Amino acid sequence: MSLIDCKVEIGIDDSGIVWTDISTHVQTVQITRGRSRQLDYFSSGTATITLKNASRTFDPLNEDSPFYPDITPRCLMRVSSEDEFLFTGFVNDWDLSYDIANQDIAVAYCSDVFTILANQQLRAFTPSTQLTGARINTVLARSGVDFTGTKSISTGLSTLGNYAVPANTNVLNYLRQVERSELGSLFVSADGTLVFRQRGEIPSSPILQFSDDGVDIPYLSLENQFGDELLYNYVVADSPAGSEQIKSDATSIAKYQTSQLNWSDLLNNSTTEVSSIAQTIVGRYKDPKVRFTGFSVQILGLSSAHKLSVLAADLTDFVELTKSFAEGTPSSVMQLSVISGIRHDIRPGSHVISFTVENAEAYLFLVLGDSFAGRLDFGQLDF
Repeated sequence: MSLIDCKVEIGIDDSGIVWTDISTHVQTVQITRGRSRQLDYFSSGTATITLKNASRTFDPLNEDSPFYPDITPRCLMRVSSEDEFLFTGFVNDWDLSYDIANQDIAVAYCSDVFTILANQQLRAFTPSTQLTGARINTVLARSGVDFTGTKSISTGLSTLGNYAVPANTNVLNYLRQVERSELGSLFVSADGTLVFRQRGEIPSSPILQFSDDGVDIPYLSLENQFGDELLYNYVVADSPAGSEQIKSDATSIAKYQTSQLNWSDLLNNSTTEVSSIAQTIVGRYKDPKVRFTGFSVQILGLSSAHKLSVLAADLTDFVELTKSFAEGTPSSVMQLSVISGIRHDIRPGSHVISFTVENAEAYLFLVLGDSFAGRLDFGQLDF
């Protein structure tokens, strides 16, 4: 019986993946996925799994191990709780510690499929003019990449030019150029799916509500930030389509001084699109905003329904966060936010999930007629 609030499985690929539950060996699990700040790229998700190894079950030198000879780098590992995946990826390293008192441990350091893409290079080719989703699918199908994993790729709204891709271009870096040219989101979901979401994509999952009033899902802590780390009032954007596009806000510059952002690696096929991207960023980031940036939840002790909802939350899901105050006006503040980072710390008797969140404004565009994004003053018009 597992002592921790999750199931850990190792996958052995021998003419078909066979998953084996190894939870009874697990001491602790730490998972980190997403990004820490808006406008950054999503990072490769990682998991650190510490295992009891007195029986040498996870010792690659032990020929009597039930997994011999499959305790190797790149074997599969996944973590779930209540049938909701928390992480799916590959083992990069096995670190073994032999203890004189026979309290040996093995630590599996894992990462998701982004690590695979980050170690691949493209052969030189010239793609056709195509939407961002089609460009991603073209890259994943190229010889030398041959992506066979699960994927969920939106069509995209931006059109990319037929610009030559040099030999040895890093695959993940190029996909991130496509992501930026769309103002979309490229990440790996908890079940290992490679996901690309176009800008302004309407959420399909429920909007979870967290508060400290005893009505919604309770949080342990809530973080608030008001700084200049996301202050940009002068934006220079460029693609091979033509001359660089510069957008700025004179009022913001007069008040805060110039804070510049340079995006020189866009792939859009028209300067009109590049100009719109620059203008969108200035519109979003010309003024600092008071914003919730993160919160944490202790899973153990939640109702079954709340626990399942929190465990199912994934990157780019929308949440409502409410903070109540005993003093001052207003007496409570609610913000609509988007999950951009997830950390799990799982050990016997505790499972804390820490979420990083971003202001939902960066994800939303006004969509006329839509029940979620069709409200006035809800978001910017798409370009």
